[in-house]
Amino acid sequence: MEKEIFLSNLKKFLKSVICHSLFEEASDAAKIGLERDIEEFIKENAEQYSIQELSEIFVSSQAAIGLFMEYRDASLLLSEVNNENRRCRSVCACGSAAAEPLLTFSTDEGRPRDWFEPTVGMLFVWVPGGTFLMGSGEWDEQGLPDEKPAHEVRLDGFWIGKFAVTVAQYMKFVRETDSHYPQWLEKESQYHIVTGSDDSYKKLGKALIGGTYPIVGVSWNDAMAYSEWLSEHTGSAFLLPSEAEWEYAARSGGKHEKYSGGYPVDKVAWYFENSSGVPHPVGTKAPNGLGIYNMCGNVSEWCLDLYSRFAYSTQNCNNPVNTVEGSCRVVRGGSYTYGARDVRCTDRSHFVPEVRTNDLGFRLVMKKKM
Repeated sequence: MEKEIFLSNLKKFLKSVICHSLFEEASDAAKIGLERDIEEFIKENAEQYSIQELSEIFVSSQAAIGLFMEYRDASLLLSEVNNENRRCRSVCACGSAAAEPLLTFSTDEGRPRDWFEPTVGMLFVWVPGGTFLMGSGEWDEQGLPDEKPAHEVRLDGFWIGKFAVTVAQYMKFVRETDSHYPQWLEKESQYHIVTGSDDSYKKLGKALIGGTYPIVGVSWNDAMAYSEWLSEHTGSAFLLPSEAEWEYAARSGGKHEKYSGGYPVDKVAWYFENSSGVPHPVGTKAPNGLGIYNMCGNVSEWCLDLYSRFAYSTQNCNNPVNTVEGSCRVVRGGSYTYGARDVRCTDRSHFVPEVRTNDLGFRLVMKKKM
């Protein structure tokens, strides 16, 4: 009963804001279409999630609006893919923006309010600056050589994505620029989800094109282009997180957390043992102490730094970023294909910046107005 009441309130809230506020001047036919999409959105969430999961996903009214926007944008993506190949059904989409809260969702007391970026509907969490021991210490018995020595790092405060960048958020950039297509949408690519011969992406099914799923199949270069595009559109400075910022945020502000959010790993991460071989919607599993989701597991995430095996012995202690040594870029967090050891907060991976795989995505930080 609690789940039905929650979803009923969510549906009323979305119809009020979307149909009678954001699109007040839309035609009657358009409003009917919007209401139909809201009904489908509610139905999809009802089928996929428990009341506990719903409470963790819809943490605020802004989150509800943003997630619905992503759902609609994903419908447009699917429509474009199918129109291009003259297959499957045709659907439509539209955008939305933040509105005054009409429905109260659960929030974590004591944390700064999340910041909603309306251009792509992205939520950010404030990470207060501080000093921490970066790398594997005695509290993580599985630390590898390139995660040591644990060393003191001081960071200024920054905003970081509450979730990894989603399919819908990334595809808005692709549609506008007609560039940086994910590997699974590149024309004449063997990985194309309709015409390609390689099924590396096809086997992900809905997880590949669902709007609230994390984008995959993008390179470091693609992620940087996206951050530059969003910065130009908003007047704020977006960028990939530095390796130090990523770890500090993942460990809830530098705490001794083996996994982002603590133990057990199944509670906080999608990884090889529980993922069924596919990524999952952002915002599922428990958040960490700062209210950030999925920093361990689900999809691996690009960082700004060049990778150096010996970085921890030589790097600056103040806001470190390695930009002068190495040919690969740092990747953090591990993915749905990794074992538990490789989704630890301190684990370090690296790829050349052109690499794109079906378990590799990114999230952004925002530091200041431009």
